[in-house]
Amino acid sequence: MTLLELPYGKSTPVVSQDAMRELDEESKEYLKSNFASVTEAGYFFMGEAGSALCKTVMDFLREHHLKERVLVLVGGGNNGGDGLVLGRLLLEKGVYTKVYSPSPLEKFKNEAKIALDGFLKIGGQVEKEIPSLKEFSVAVDCILGTGFKGSLREDVSSLITVINQSKIPVIGADCPSGFPGERCIIANKTLQFGLPRLEGFISRNKAFYGNTQLAYLNYPRALIKKRETGVYYVGEKAIKDLLPQKEEFLDKRGMGSTLVIAGSKYMPGAAVLSATAALKSGSGLVTLAIPEGILPIAQNKITEAVFLGLEGDYLTLNHLNALKEKVKKVDSIAIGPGLSQNPCTQELVKAFLKDLEKPVVVDADGINSCGKEFFEKRGLKKGVITPHKREWERNFESLPKSELDYPKYLSQFAKEYAITILLKSTPIYVATPSGQVYIIEAYNKGLAKGGSGDVLTGIIAALLSQGLEPPEAAVLASLLHQKAGAIARQKWGAYSMTPTDVLSQLHKAFMVDSE
Repeated sequence: MTLLELPYGKSTPVVSQDAMRELDEESKEYLKSNFASVTEAGYFFMGEAGSALCKTVMDFLREHHLKERVLVLVGGGNNGGDGLVLGRLLLEKGVYTKVYSPSPLEKFKNEAKIALDGFLKIGGQVEKEIPSLKEFSVAVDCILGTGFKGSLREDVSSLITVINQSKIPVIGADCPSGFPGERCIIANKTLQFGLPRLEGFISRNKAFYGNTQLAYLNYPRALIKKRETGVYYVGEKAIKDLLPQKEEFLDKRGMGSTLVIAGSKYMPGAAVLSATAALKSGSGLVTLAIPEGILPIAQNKITEAVFLGLEGDYLTLNHLNALKEKVKKVDSIAIGPGLSQNPCTQELVKAFLKDLEKPVVVDADGINSCGKEFFEKRGLKKGVITPHKREWERNFESLPKSELDYPKYLSQFAKEYAITILLKSTPIYVATPSGQVYIIEAYNKGLAKGGSGDVLTGIIAALLSQGLEPPEAAVLASLLHQKAGAIARQKWGAYSMTPTDVLSQLHKAFMVDSE
């Protein structure tokens, strides 16, 4: 899985399609003094987009060991101009390239016309009939961009049908042609230009966008800032920036200590997964508080943890004092994985969290124990909750019908409840008490298995123990979890990989240049 590039370091503003179009037009006006005209300024950005698209195509061919035979499909607008720049660059590289357009050449205006002239000048030609798709390794979709609205012309609609039915690999430029209409190109990969847009991440659109990448264009920072809404994309490159920096001479407590409160009679594995994840995520000392009835199972699975065995098969209010005493000696807590929905356990969870001031991540049955009313009244100033969509709707309220409304909705909730929310979905959303929302790409069906969330919880808890604030811990843990999941998928495949396999690759997710 490929993640977006990060021109801003830790995060990149996410904008709407309309905001992106406005930014593009305003940037041309802003920079026109550096060029002969607004059109020349527009062609500057078109050149950047075409160059990035060329690199993406060449990387795709090499990655998949394909012959250098490329079909570029262009429309008469600026998206087609990007494709013509691509066609020129590919021909200059000696790549076998053909360009086809359903639009007559006289339709190309302004910067798209400059791109057409440049393509024709080096000997390129625009095919009048669509070539046989069998002779190409990949098709590049530059027919319609984000400016498209209304109904498709019949010839464009037919072309989209032909491309989709051919099963030829497709790279989309900015967005799949025809999106978000009833008929659009189905791309394997889409290269967004400028800034990321939420449409390319959400689950219902992934079938059309495929993997999403970003080509950052040199839009003026002042104009970008005007369009920031507090929603940011964070990609894998941020791991290095976010990792807690520790001195070599620290002892185990200096590396952070974590208490994991988890497990019940029929769910010992959740406790094992969370505690193991915390150990593999840098916490110097991990204590697993677990019912004595399943203690031997956990001890057989984990060598490095310290154990706090509590009488019975489930945790109850009888264990509250022992847990509160242990809290005094740790830096962070994870509570919830595998605890069950036993009413006695639920009472314990609420009593334990009531006056807690230490950083804590509440997952699964911890969330089920509390529900909306508890978090509404109590809040968790140093807390992270990690519901998936069904857990959210079961414990809080229905999510918005449109996923495009998730960021605003979760932002309001996080501010009102003074808590960090990590919504496990596609993509992952991390909403913070200050109102920012961070988006992490999640595109791995191999992680849709029981126990994956328990691993994520352990990673968050360990990062909290090392001094990260809840929002940073939630974002970094999500990135590490997704990265380890991608590595596990490459090794075992989406069908066969397990959360234990993700744990086995977690060390690779942490391995960055800073080590």
